[in-house]
Amino acid sequence: MANYTYGGGDYEAFDEPLKDNWNRSGNTGLNGTATFWYSNGQIKWIEENEEIMKNFTIANKRVEYYENGQMKSISHPHSYEKCIWKTWYENGQLMEEMHYKDNTKEGVQLKWNKNGTLIEKLNYKNYKLHGKQFYYDNKGKLIKEEVYENGKLQE
Repeated sequence: MANYTYGGGDYEAFDEPLKDNWNRSGNTGLNGTATFWYSNGQIKWIEENEEIMKNFTIANKRVEYYENGQMKSISHPHSYEKCIWKTWYENGQLMEEMHYKDNTKEGVQLKWNKNGTLIEKLNYKNYKLHGKQFYYDNKGKLIKEEVYENGKLQE
């Protein structure tokens, strides 16, 4: 069950779809920390929310977990500053790390396989591939390199 202020009172949720918990007409938004659980009692996600105007709530930080309790992701869905979005495999190995600036992919994005070997190193500028992109096989050997400029592959 989740505990947060919702429409002037506390609201609790237990493994319900997100759409059933947000933006109910006639209520103000969510303020504070919302926690959702799987039916087995494990935390599904924790979200820090802020109501910025009546009936409009943003999630400032969200931490998701797999049903076994392993962390799945950390994100800042509505961050207007620099942030890093990370996701993990169910075995605990880091899967992906993405950099955002002003709510847009900006900078390096790294991807690993389930064994922890780097398989992609991509560079973004204003949500478009930009600069050198590197692709590796499952053993970490460079197999392809490309150059993009503003989302367009350069020959």
